[in-house]
Amino acid sequence: MDGSHDDDFEQPVLDRAVALEQAAGDPDILRDVLQLVEDSCNECLAAIQAAAANREVDRLRQAAHRLKGSLVSVAAGPAGDAAAAVEAAARRDDLTAACAAIPALEREIERLRPVLRELGQRG
Repeated sequence: MDGSHDDDFEQPVLDRAVALEQAAGDPDILRDVLQLVEDSCNECLAAIQAAAANREVDRLRQAAHRLKGSLVSVAAGPAGDAAAAVEAAARRDDLTAACAAIPALEREIERLRPVLRELGQRG
């Protein structure tokens, strides 16, 4: 082990087997769901960022909740956990903590995007 990467120990961004199972084992359904999730990531992340900038904790919570649901539907554990952290802080009306959790969510979404695209093409 060369020690150059801690990334070797990161949780996979998406559990492919579970995602397929949640799509009734149908690759075509999975492709459609993955496209919807990618769209949701883009829309919800933009809504989260706008709500944070406008200091709208309820809108922030709602957008994080929607995003978490989309991510859970495809077994995207790390990104779903990051969305849950934003949502939980917003639910407590802790805008500071919610905003502090957004960069981790953004990083997880960036890790997830190429996987969504790859699987969305081949199912």
